[in-house]
Amino acid sequence: MIMAMAICVGAVSIYVHTCYSETVANVFLFMLSIALGALISILCARRDCERKDNQEIIDSLRKKMIFSNPEQFELYLSQVSLGVIVWDKDFHIVSCNPEAEKIFGFTESELIGKHATLIVPLNYHEQIDDFWADLLATKNGKHGLLKNITKDGHIIFCEWVNVPICDQNGVSVSMYSIVQDVTVRKNAEIALHESENKLKGMLTAVRDFVYVIEPDGKISYANPNALEVMGVREDQLENVLLSDILDAGDLQIATERIGQMIDTQKSQSMQVYNLRSISDPKKNIPVEIYSVPFVEKGVKKVLGVARPIDERLQLEAERSKIERMNSIGVMAGGIAHDFNNMLSAILGYASLILNKKDVDIDQYLHHIIAASERATGLTQQLLTFAKGGTSVKEISSVEKAIRESAEFALGANSQCRCEIILPDDLWLVMMDYKQICQVIQNLVINASHAMPSGGVISICGKNEFVERENLHGISSGKYVHFFVKDVGIGISKKHLTQIFDPYFTTKGKTGEGSGLGLSVAYAIITNHSGYICVDSVVGEGSIFHVYLPAVDVKQTVAIEQKHEVSLSTHVWRILVLDDMPENCSMFQTMIQAMGHICVGVTSGEDALKIYDKSLVSGEAFDLIITDLTMPGDMSGAKFAAEIKKKNSQAKILAISGFYAGDLSSDFTGFLQKPFEIRTLSTLIKKIMQ
Repeated sequence: MIMAMAICVGAVSIYVHTCYSETVANVFLFMLSIALGALISILCARRDCERKDNQEIIDSLRKKMIFSNPEQFELYLSQVSLGVIVWDKDFHIVSCNPEAEKIFGFTESELIGKHATLIVPLNYHEQIDDFWADLLATKNGKHGLLKNITKDGHIIFCEWVNVPICDQNGVSVSMYSIVQDVTVRKNAEIALHESENKLKGMLTAVRDFVYVIEPDGKISYANPNALEVMGVREDQLENVLLSDILDAGDLQIATERIGQMIDTQKSQSMQVYNLRSISDPKKNIPVEIYSVPFVEKGVKKVLGVARPIDERLQLEAERSKIERMNSIGVMAGGIAHDFNNMLSAILGYASLILNKKDVDIDQYLHHIIAASERATGLTQQLLTFAKGGTSVKEISSVEKAIRESAEFALGANSQCRCEIILPDDLWLVMMDYKQICQVIQNLVINASHAMPSGGVISICGKNEFVERENLHGISSGKYVHFFVKDVGIGISKKHLTQIFDPYFTTKGKTGEGSGLGLSVAYAIITNHSGYICVDSVVGEGSIFHVYLPAVDVKQTVAIEQKHEVSLSTHVWRILVLDDMPENCSMFQTMIQAMGHICVGVTSGEDALKIYDKSLVSGEAFDLIITDLTMPGDMSGAKFAAEIKKKNSQAKILAISGFYAGDLSSDFTGFLQKPFEIRTLSTLIKKIMQ
């Protein structure tokens, strides 16, 4: 029997050291060794007195304990930080140490002889008997976490180690328990678990995509929304890399930023990416990503929060569309107003001529021509704003354009004057000279209107190398930078975003502008691959900055000088092609009035046939005039290409009311509709000379 108990102690020793902390194990084994010695004596005593009550058993146990070193044992029990309770076979408390009293709030006298229900919550009382029976049936003891109740009714969590003490027949006659109050730890675990559940619920509920990226680019965590947009399940996440959800361009940027955050442990600014679904590669979602570095178990990682912005972008697009429609509405109203005024003059004077009663036909015709010229000027501005028409660009001097246009724009009666400060070595620019002059005039006129009482308009310029990060919307490179500054009323912040809209104006007086000047200037500068912007303070004035790409010095050539064209009395054979019969007839009449021979055609196919016949007859046309925009397959550009195939030396003049493309090298010149007979005559003489 004794040998069996020794073996049992050895086995329990290994088990306890494996399952519990060192403190609990040492206390338990110390108690077990004492109990073993005491139990041997008890078993011997029970041969003669099997019906002794519990007190006699304890007295007998204590006698043996005292005999085996009672002072050390009592001192240990009184100072140990673990509660110790001895139970009888009916689950009554036989003995306890001071720590057990402290844990449950009872005195020793209040605990001795009481059933375990004293320290067990009421809702567990029905399970007590089964629990005790299970303990007694387990010869090697049990441990576990249980809910208990204190004297003042507080529920606490206790960790128990229970070891039955058996007689020589293997029947449990007593029970030793070591108990520790772990309420603080358990409550912390519960709070942590609740916090984790709360966080998990929040991460599930938020629309944002939350994820964790490892140093090697693997995504180790993703909330449900992130999993959904990536098109993977949680069990597939370990195989997902950043390269699976980002395209090459975004991947390079993201990889660099993640590396920087891991190295510096500093977060970076928001970045916009397009996330790609793994299950559906065609599905892309634009997101704003905010990332912060953190360390988990010694490993540096990055936590990312991606917010989808597809709906916001859609709303912004809709808002932009509404704003554009409003701008178009304002522009359409302004165009209708201006054209109705001009058409009123044309229609009125034309009707007076048709009436043929006491009319001064010459005077009325001059009024009609003047109104038509104003309408022509308006359409030219509209075409420029619409990026239409064909600009004639050549290497020119911005300095010359500024000096020629600035003072001219003010007029003799203006109370303003221009102060021009320009360097002598200002770079040359590939530009349409007339259009840049128009920009300068529009800016100067705008500045003069901002100073109704007069003042100085400063125009300064310089050569400048612009870097992309220093100026939005413009590529890096060499630019001629000039600005027009006034000290007038300034522009309010709410109007700064509208000043380049067509027909937008804050000028209340009639004749102080229709709102097209700045929009035309913006369109011209944009067509020149330049940039225009404004700085303004209300009450202090405005500065309009203009940047035009400079021509490389190595490519600079002498500016073409304008020679006066001497008049020629030669009679030329001219072929005219225009799909509108009225225009074709009018151009034919104009050219015949100049003294030339003219054939008018409204079809490109017919024009080619007539040209072929002229080549065969030996009376080829000296000049061909063709409209650029015509219905059907035969456009002006295609017609010119066919003519060049037949005669590479053919001279072709292009005319158009609106043409947005680049002028082909097949053409010798270009003339914007509408035009007067004098303008057409001058251009024909220039081309033919």
